[in-house]
Amino acid sequence: MSLQGNKLITVISYCLMPTHFHLLVRQEQESGISKFMANIQNSYTRYFNSTHDRYGHVFQGQYKLVEIDSEEALIHVSRYIHLNPTTARIIIDAKLEEYEYSSFYEVTHPDSANHLANTEMIINKNDINSRESYIKFTNDNIDYQRKMKMIEKLMLD
Repeated sequence: MSLQGNKLITVISYCLMPTHFHLLVRQEQESGISKFMANIQNSYTRYFNSTHDRYGHVFQGQYKLVEIDSEEALIHVSRYIHLNPTTARIIIDAKLEEYEYSSFYEVTHPDSANHLANTEMIINKNDINSRESYIKFTNDNIDYQRKMKMIEKLMLD
């Protein structure tokens, strides 16, 4: 993803949801993430407002940014992102592998066109040594992530 020929970020994982999106990216230049996010938000806001004949903000508040400090965290955050459609119960009977609005689709369909993410950055990390092992690692944790989401809702602030 670049601005005027300079690569701002590398997308590692993503998932588009009906009301929000998740991105796991590596910053390639100073302020790359903030420039990229400003471009995305401004472009989409212009598109949405012109399409719906309206004015003003589309996104509510600032995006959340968390630094990943280990390869283990990278793998778990990527899995968390990929499991979002099942956690939110957008996918109930269908398989996660068929949700086309996620880089998990790119992992499970490596020969498909239009790859956005560099999925190789999550393959061959720690105990993940192949696409198949990452797919198993992700699918084996669907119920666990759903349980964690339920527990999160029960916790007091």
